[in-house]
Amino acid sequence: MPLGVAVLLLLCMLSGAANVRTMLGTRSPYPEPPDSPSAPLPDACVPEFLYLLGRHGSRYPTLKVIKKAQKLAKVLATLRPTNPDLQWLTDWECPYDTQDEGQLSAVGELEWYRIGQRLRRRFPAVFAAEYRSYRFPIHTTKKPRAAQTGTAFGYGVWEGQGPLGPHGYLPLYQYSRDLESDKVLYPHKYCRAYKARTKLANCTREADLFGAR
Repeated sequence: MPLGVAVLLLLCMLSGAANVRTMLGTRSPYPEPPDSPSAPLPDACVPEFLYLLGRHGSRYPTLKVIKKAQKLAKVLATLRPTNPDLQWLTDWECPYDTQDEGQLSAVGELEWYRIGQRLRRRFPAVFAAEYRSYRFPIHTTKKPRAAQTGTAFGYGVWEGQGPLGPHGYLPLYQYSRDLESDKVLYPHKYCRAYKARTKLANCTREADLFGAR
């Protein structure tokens, strides 16, 4: 979509009564579950192990998206809206630095910290044993945002269990491999079935179109 069309569309949206500032994103954070307690495990059920597979938390935009936002800010600065409610557009600046591209955001850190807390509360028996890296292995890709996610998650699970600092920080080990050889956490690059059935079959066409907008 041309940038001028995007600006026009944005102005048309702003003319309505809805608060479109809540609609200016294309990615949603991990939702906070309700405060109501989870259903208790059956008395005869004793969890022996737990696997958790998750994506990294909310992150900063990619370099390509940041540059587009910076370009959009320059276009908005040239506008002269007559509606005072739209005056904020001309003063809008891209809030992202190119050096932060792809990094885990503060929101993403909090998301996985809380996920770790909830997981420990839900399955206390699983985490009753003292931490050892072989007992509770954490595997991440070598992307910085993935490693940051693992750190935030681990702190949520074992907060107060370690010997460091006033809050009992516990250093955790994270297993990772080079992206070129990580065939488990990078299946979209190395799995032949994925390439044949998903990528080459154009199954992601709608998602690609959404991203292009």
